[in-house]
Amino acid sequence: MGLAFAAARALASTGMATQRILGAGDDIEKCVRCSRAVAAVDRVVMMHGDLFHGTCWTLLSSEVRRADSRQLAKLSTELIKRSREKLRARPTTPTSASN
Repeated sequence: MGLAFAAARALASTGMATQRILGAGDDIEKCVRCSRAVAAVDRVVMMHGDLFHGTCWTLLSSEVRRADSRQLAKLSTELIKRSREKLRARPTTPTSASN
């Protein structure tokens, strides 16, 4: 599934995936993700000649979004940590003494 995941990530970002309904005259092919046959009535996503069931594509694109979200959350946490460390390390400026 690693290759299909990478393909989904790359093509989802470019918007190059197209959806279609297979017609009765189309050859039976297999889904790149689950390796099950794609029936003539299945909704599929086609990318560079590779077919995905509609549900398989949805799962892959969801995995991509979840992975991106986790990565952004880690980055955000790290940036907050760095900002707090900078604030703690900043020398305090003396305030005018009140009399």
